[in-house]
Amino acid sequence: MNKGVLQTLEAVIAILMTLTFFVIFFAPREGLPEFETISWKLRGFNALKILDKNNELRQYAMANNTQAIKERLQYLLPSNLNYEVVICEQSCPNPNIEAEKLASVNYIIAGNLTSIRPILIVLYVW
Repeated sequence: MNKGVLQTLEAVIAILMTLTFFVIFFAPREGLPEFETISWKLRGFNALKILDKNNELRQYAMANNTQAIKERLQYLLPSNLNYEVVICEQSCPNPNIEAEKLASVNYIIAGNLTSIRPILIVLYVW
């Protein structure tokens, strides 16, 4: 190979390496979730789990009684959190909550001893 072709090949390799560096290090990255919303999800899930262990959640969900679940959650969740409970079987409606930050917890119940009916309880926390 002559000297000119070798220098051109080196220049092309250098340009490709530089472009690769810029693409890898300056490409947009997906942001990490905020710890505040993760904390909300954990608190919400634990509150629903406590109600489920006491057999209250299953009873209220089978009766489609969201108000009773909200009243019980008021003692289990911090007072600075707002929340909404939605009970659905097949598709859940959009709650139309206007909040800057929103977390949701999905909790599935299979029914009770007499009825096998999957129920989805969605807790929205903001």
